[in-house]
Amino acid sequence: MSVWRGWTGRLIVALAVGGLGCGSKPGPASVGGGGSTWVTNPSVSPGIDQGSAAWGSLGGRTRFLVWTDATPGGGCRASSSATGATFSGAIQAPGGRAVAFSWDTQDCTGGPFVLDGREYDLGRGGLFLVSVRGAETRVRQLARDPLEVDGSAAEFVARGKDDPEVKEFFAGGAVGK
Repeated sequence: MSVWRGWTGRLIVALAVGGLGCGSKPGPASVGGGGSTWVTNPSVSPGIDQGSAAWGSLGGRTRFLVWTDATPGGGCRASSSATGATFSGAIQAPGGRAVAFSWDTQDCTGGPFVLDGREYDLGRGGLFLVSVRGAETRVRQLARDPLEVDGSAAEFVARGKDDPEVKEFFAGGAVGK
């Protein structure tokens, strides 16, 4: 075996073990953001029969999901580097208002999630319900992991109709962190 082939093999192994992003720890398998907007019956249940969602995934797992009654909605951009990962996006609300969100993490787990100018701890749950109907934006952080989603309208409609907390929120009830 030549010296060149041996060096190349060690370099490839070092790169594979080192990973990408999040400092000196092995990085996430993937970093991504997505979004979905659906309208199945606009006269029935805003947030369930019509709405939008944006999400960010890190290491093959959805870390946050912003579920809203806005149509059209928005999406999420994601990037990673040797020092961490960054997610950002906005939900387009009626009247030209935008509800922005972002998450910068240096260790792939921590860092504040900022939604509509307010900081949230993803350790307290990564599922956020947002209503933009009316003059004030309402946000509720649910104390559970975000949903793993495929982004289909049928998925959000079915989950929304089956989940009492989601139904109550979009019906105008339960507000708050």
